[in-house]
Amino acid sequence: MAEPHLLVTKFIPPPRRSELLPRVALIERLNQHRKLPLVLLSAGGGFGKTTLLSVWASQSPSPVAWLSLDHLDLQYSRSE
Repeated sequence: MAEPHLLVTKFIPPPRRSELLPRVALIERLNQHRKLPLVLLSAGGGFGKTTLLSVWASQSPSPVAWLSLDHLDLQYSRSE
């Protein structure tokens, strides 16, 4: 059987930390767009995108799909 190209960890949100700064306004903004088929979040490195989205996903009453990609994934897909 062929090995999958993506690691399983790319499909699982990171665990929440116990001490986080509440981002109530940002969570509410994401909740306003919950009915959309896709929500994209863009910001510079280190701005807390992954942390915000993992908190949002853990509070979601609906199923959430998670996919983490980085520049190495793009490079790998181009080499095939």
